[in-house]
Amino acid sequence: MSEESAIRNPQSAIERGFTLLEVVVAVALIGIVLVVALEILAAGLRSAKAAGDYTEAVLMARLKLDELALQEPQPMSADGTFGEAYRWTAEVAPEGREVEGVPVRLVRMRVKVSWVGKSGEKGVELVTLRGASAETLPSQAGGGRAAQMSGAASPGVQRGVSR
Repeated sequence: MSEESAIRNPQSAIERGFTLLEVVVAVALIGIVLVVALEILAAGLRSAKAAGDYTEAVLMARLKLDELALQEPQPMSADGTFGEAYRWTAEVAPEGREVEGVPVRLVRMRVKVSWVGKSGEKGVELVTLRGASAETLPSQAGGGRAAQMSGAASPGVQRGVSR
């Protein structure tokens, strides 16, 4: 009769507690959920770090591009470093060919900033065109004097970089 009363009264079955198998399954499920949650958190942190690196590199490249724009546009190439982590290269070259009777020529300015990440070398490149007086540029891309840029970051850059 006690078996019949246990079947009819589900409350008494709940009062008996969980079986060992139920506890093991519950702990395993909680463990799996925690591992997945931690992996998602780690992936988010890696993505945030990569986004920060790219943002910092773009800001540095923009700064060098602005320095180039302030100088007289002459064909040149230069390179240097921003701190220990980032390297930059810069080029200024006439774009297209000279057209007789046109007093302005386009100059291509290119800055590339690169760094070594966990999965190899990474980099960003910014390119812009600027108009320059045809008289200040040499008639051939290989001729003319080469402008000089400092190989180290300016003091303003070093304050802006936190590493």
